[in-house]
Amino acid sequence: MAVEFGDPTRWRTVLPESEHLLQHARVVGGRLVAVHLRDVRNELATYALDGTDRRVVPLPAPGSAVYLSGDPDDPTLTFAFDAYAYPLTTFRHDVRTGEVEALGSQSFEHDPGHYRTRQVFFPSKDGTRIPMFVVHRADIVPNGRRPTLLYGYGAVGGVESPIFRDEFFAWIAAGGVLAVANVRGGGEYGEAWRQAGILDRKQNSFDDFIAAAEALIREGYTSPDHLAALGESNGGMLVGAAMTQRPDLFAAVLPVVGVLDALRFPSFTAGPRWAISHGDPADPEAFKWLETWSPLHRIEDGVCYPATLLTTAVNDDLVHPSQSYKFAARLQHAQACDRPTVLRAYATGAHYIIFELETQADVLAFAARHTGLDVPN
Repeated sequence: MAVEFGDPTRWRTVLPESEHLLQHARVVGGRLVAVHLRDVRNELATYALDGTDRRVVPLPAPGSAVYLSGDPDDPTLTFAFDAYAYPLTTFRHDVRTGEVEALGSQSFEHDPGHYRTRQVFFPSKDGTRIPMFVVHRADIVPNGRRPTLLYGYGAVGGVESPIFRDEFFAWIAAGGVLAVANVRGGGEYGEAWRQAGILDRKQNSFDDFIAAAEALIREGYTSPDHLAALGESNGGMLVGAAMTQRPDLFAAVLPVVGVLDALRFPSFTAGPRWAISHGDPADPEAFKWLETWSPLHRIEDGVCYPATLLTTAVNDDLVHPSQSYKFAARLQHAQACDRPTVLRAYATGAHYIIFELETQADVLAFAARHTGLDVPN
């Protein structure tokens, strides 16, 4: 919006609301610079101050443009860009001439041209179109048996943007395929997308993730014997639900600090906060839908479940470690084949073991072992 100086009642729309989320905006060199989220990837463009004369700034890959900086009277815009196989790099852009120049990136040898990122769309169980990024080395040819790591979150309106993560890149560089499914419950398409994956509609998130696994298999990337599912926190709940509903789809499942007992989570530490998006099991109506998908309560005796590594911290005060303890014990008792269930409880780190190198190394090593990824020394 813009307002006339001297008359605060005269507002006018400069960039009208659209289906694409506006994430950043500022004035640089007499032009309006804006970043929109378009199908989960960022689009950077400049406009005249009245919203006309749109000029798209070319970005190197499907990724994320952040840290915009510039002066209203200087045509130089600086911004940072990264993607799953593109380390954080600073760029300079002249908003008048259109010139774009890379200034510097994270200090390690890396050629983004050696990697391929593809965004695919697939139908979920109810026909909803779900986006997913698939990333691998350029010399990797999908053959239906590629070790693949499928990641998802889909909660609290969080947007799983394509950003550079060390552990994801380590998997890709070693020859694995990375897939990130943007399931409902997140904020990739705004509030309606979040609302479609909460409360009595939470099963949509799980259906979307299961459909992502099926799409990877159908499109010839991998098979159930070579597919691992990774989720953290609410994403741990996502993969826990997916594995108990479709154990045949995965070779390995990796819930990190996961919410796994949907009938008891409000009873411990910060658990009540999850009731806003999942429902409170003390409410009889909410209990009905929570019971249908609670990962812990969906485990059945005599089923062959994927190899499972549960990671938690004994001092996690956000998702209580008992969530992982109970799930591990129940799964070990029910398991009908020789695939292992392993519980790794770290002495420190709390909820944020997610970002610890030791956790990431344990998770990737387990995934590699059970999907057949041959990691070079």
